[in-house]
Amino acid sequence: MYVQAAGLMNRLWIIILVLLFSTPGDAQLRTEAIEAYNEAVPLLNGGQCDRAVALLRKAVRLAPEEVTFRRGLAICLMETGQHEAALQEFRRVVEADPDDHEAFYQIGYIYSEIFQDLEQALPYYERAAQLQPVSTIYQKTLGLTYERLGQLDNARRVYEDASRRQNADEWVEKRLSANQPAAYRVKYRLFLSNNGRSDVRKLHLWVSVARDFPPHQATEFVAVHPPVTQLVQDSVGNPLAYFAFEDVPSGWKQTVEFDYRVQINPTMYHLQPGMVYLADYDRTKRQISHYCQPERFVEVDHPQIQAKMRELTRTSGSDAIRAMREIYDFVRLNLPYTIAERTHGALYALSGGSETDCSEFSALFTALSRAYGVPTRQVHGYLHQPDAAENTAHAWAEIYLPKGQWVPIDPTSGRDSPEQFFGNINSIQIGMWTPSRLLEGHDHWLISEYREDQSMPEIDSDVDYQIEVIPLWRNADRPVPESSLDLPVVTSLEEVMQISPFEKRSAVTPLTLIFLGIAFVPMLVVVALKFKQESW
Repeated sequence: MYVQAAGLMNRLWIIILVLLFSTPGDAQLRTEAIEAYNEAVPLLNGGQCDRAVALLRKAVRLAPEEVTFRRGLAICLMETGQHEAALQEFRRVVEADPDDHEAFYQIGYIYSEIFQDLEQALPYYERAAQLQPVSTIYQKTLGLTYERLGQLDNARRVYEDASRRQNADEWVEKRLSANQPAAYRVKYRLFLSNNGRSDVRKLHLWVSVARDFPPHQATEFVAVHPPVTQLVQDSVGNPLAYFAFEDVPSGWKQTVEFDYRVQINPTMYHLQPGMVYLADYDRTKRQISHYCQPERFVEVDHPQIQAKMRELTRTSGSDAIRAMREIYDFVRLNLPYTIAERTHGALYALSGGSETDCSEFSALFTALSRAYGVPTRQVHGYLHQPDAAENTAHAWAEIYLPKGQWVPIDPTSGRDSPEQFFGNINSIQIGMWTPSRLLEGHDHWLISEYREDQSMPEIDSDVDYQIEVIPLWRNADRPVPESSLDLPVVTSLEEVMQISPFEKRSAVTPLTLIFLGIAFVPMLVVVALKFKQESW
């Protein structure tokens, strides 16, 4: 982490410059204090901090007014892990010398990185940067602390100031970019192929369509190829595109491409305990009841999920934001992060599964939040990372507030920056869709029809996406409004699909439960295949 690296470099720098090259300024200091101090310096140089501590304590005891001795003791205590004692010594240093920027920085470091208290650290980082405004380390650390606290405007101000200085670097420019409005061209491509020996009578493809995320993200549907057979929405407004491909021969290949424009305004929602209570929710609204129910990968009603929710929120009462913070901290601090080959879901993550990436982080947060009673949904999208070899698929969660806002919460990214990702969004998180129950949590779903006398078709799919930065295409000062889609509402996929009118039957397998409502007849087999996008 940047702050940790910066803190280590700064401590080493202080050891070298202050301890090796400083000499006591008071000629009247006791001879023993000077001798103890001078004996401690080579020990520090050789990494023998344990022995140096005793000598520096002696020097401070004999000459308590000498700041150099006290600063040396504080640094030595830091190196030996005695952080509380180091904090007290650094406090005495700044009391004696209010212009000691190094000591202010070290106090901030102890609070933020050792005690994980960013609120306490902030004024000390601010003072260090004020005393030494040309310090790259101080400016970067202060800007990042503002980000982690969700104070994006202040972070932007610090980065802009650093960018104007000669010591600005690529790291500052990247952080500045993440905290300003940004627009992207996103191309989502789905590669389909029939790799089996059998022809497919009819191939049905369902794909989630990218959507707005008001008020921080606007999404514009630019183009799609081939033409969509029908655009619909599910019962809570998730748009879906349906394609029907007739007579798909063995060896067939098809690329389906969606082209979008997206613009994101970094936004802070300032979630605080006491601002929302469970009684504030109108449980008669479909949006609220829908997003408190179980679904695939979000096992809300499982006893383990329910028990963990009660354990985490036992002191929260009906304070919804306080409960959300307890759940958020549990997920971000307790799940290991490993890229998973497929989605496992909330219960797997809670049960100690080892393959837990952002899919599981967001699923577990969603399940626990719904179990508590706060409407919560997952968001699937991407992280734009211009310095990486490729952009990364990502997933996070959103909680619904009674006034109608969906507020982002990202426990995966919050592992290192808890405040930054609890109720805030930056401009590199590109939301695409919220999983529709009709597709059972996946971004697309394939259903093939083939004759019973043929072997089962091998329909494969692969996903690719390209992200390009483009100029802003809408007024960044204008929030994205809530809007409703003028699309037919469907409650099942069968409402749209035209299954071939000749004899058919459903294949009764876990993959085809969607068709259990269709009458059994003997000639045509219907197989449903669903796919997860590459690891979220």
